[in-house]
Amino acid sequence: MGEFEKSIFNILVVDDDENVLQLVKIILADRKYNLVTAHDGQEALDKLGNFRPDIIICDILMPNLDGYQFRDAIRDRDEYYLTSFIFMSAKTTTEDRVRGIEHGVDAYITKPFDVVEFRAIVNSMIKKRLQLERLVNHDALTHVYNKRKIIGELDRELQRVKRYGNPLSILIIDIDHFKQVNDTHGHPEGDTVLATIAETALNSLRAIDMIGRIGGEEFLLILPETDLNGALIYADRLRMMIAALVIGANDIKVTISGGIATAPVHAVDREPLIRKADEALYEAKRAGRDRIVNAR
Repeated sequence: MGEFEKSIFNILVVDDDENVLQLVKIILADRKYNLVTAHDGQEALDKLGNFRPDIIICDILMPNLDGYQFRDAIRDRDEYYLTSFIFMSAKTTTEDRVRGIEHGVDAYITKPFDVVEFRAIVNSMIKKRLQLERLVNHDALTHVYNKRKIIGELDRELQRVKRYGNPLSILIIDIDHFKQVNDTHGHPEGDTVLATIAETALNSLRAIDMIGRIGGEEFLLILPETDLNGALIYADRLRMMIAALVIGANDIKVTISGGIATAPVHAVDREPLIRKADEALYEAKRAGRDRIVNAR
């Protein structure tokens, strides 16, 4: 969901010393950590094909591909923009630390480890990760996903549809006559309406569902494992929940219109699927608003 915070954190630990890898596993023996290990930079690159880490803890001196080379190999990849990178090494000179900083490293752990310090550094990286994710992926006003994030999630979910064939529905909702809300009550109250509707929709979703703000008063909801009929039942329930709200100091009441499209029935690619949902939304508007319409 848009405000769902991670409870499991993926950590990749890279070191050519098996004893070090085992020690790190003991230090981070917690259900919130999902650890994958590699013995050098090349093996780590191979592991990244099927594993997306939140944190990488990497030795510097390794065969095949050392820590600096491995860091450089992934440094400019978009998918690792939010990944924290920690160097660990017995090399503790100022020159080594400066070189690590120049390679964009977030922290430096010296061997032998101080267990308390090690855990503290990892925990600080997790907090940093969560803060960055919230800034980068969430809409500042409504706190649901922003457009870039929700579109990226839709692309990922559609890949699953193509692979497994299970249904996925999307719902695009738009607040009816929202300009009148701003004109009558002012933009601060309009913001309250947006935030309240986003929160209401977010709280109505399952853990696997997602919501993002894709326009001024428009939201995209992703409903995995949901066919057209299931999406319509959910969407109409949400429509009635929103119609029953009394919002803000001025007791504002609003309604929504919505359009549903389902993969693979209507399309299996993002743009045609969104277009189908948009067409259904506009049909709902033309038919009098305060209603949900399925794509044709």
